[in-house]
Amino acid sequence: MNKYIFNNTLRIAALLLFVAFGSCTDFSVEKPIVRSSEENATITIKELIDNYKNKVVDKDERIVGIVTGNNSEGNIYKIVYLQDETGFEGGNIKMLLQVDQPDFFAFGRPIVIRLKGFYVGENKSGISIYESFDETSESPVQISNLNIGANKSVNYKQGIKEVKPTVVKLNELGSKYLNAYIKIEDVQYKKKYINNDTIHFADGKDAEFGSSKRYIEECVTRDSIASHTLMYANFSIESIPVGKGSVTGNFTVNGSVNDKSSYQLWITRIEDNLVSNNEADRCD
Repeated sequence: MNKYIFNNTLRIAALLLFVAFGSCTDFSVEKPIVRSSEENATITIKELIDNYKNKVVDKDERIVGIVTGNNSEGNIYKIVYLQDETGFEGGNIKMLLQVDQPDFFAFGRPIVIRLKGFYVGENKSGISIYESFDETSESPVQISNLNIGANKSVNYKQGIKEVKPTVVKLNELGSKYLNAYIKIEDVQYKKKYINNDTIHFADGKDAEFGSSKRYIEECVTRDSIASHTLMYANFSIESIPVGKGSVTGNFTVNGSVNDKSSYQLWITRIEDNLVSNNEADRCD
């Protein structure tokens, strides 16, 4: 047999082996499935705060919180706000993340957290859940992606819940409402922002630490609060609405809860800003 015929014979034999055996093998890579959790809470968020503030959770406890704030529109960076599944009175808290996952932490989604080993820390902006507490650096550690997902400490339950904000007046705000999803009615943006095309929700000219604050005021009391918008929020370049209405967001502080000048409102969704664009509506 000459060399040409021999080489062709080997090629045909190899092809027949591939058809016989290789075609029966599935070389595709199966995509991982993120399975939801069916675990229930053992304590409320309020009970978690009461029992473990500034402590590491040392028991097999679980909470279920509904997402009331995330980074879906770019305005809440590496933070997820949670309201207890039982409602506002069950407590409100925030999670500090190493990496944003707005799709996983969708607005209205129930989140289950296995708390053992987690740290519940308090600082000037309120109370937060952390992955742990680093004794060496004496500082809390943000929750990593390694702890999020199926069979991990942080997972979600099936379905999206309707979330209704708690209606509150500005003079009622205090520690009870920290991290809560609140709605302030009968308000308007201060007059200095009106008919000024150079002022948007966020502007590099007056931004501090990457965010701009725009004050809203109640029509009756003239009490006011700063509404914060990050420079990279989806709605940062939109103009300030000129009329009157309601504003909804998560209540935080940047300092002491006893200092009303440190009060802040962070808007997750621009659709929650229900101030009209009709200047005739104003209550000046």
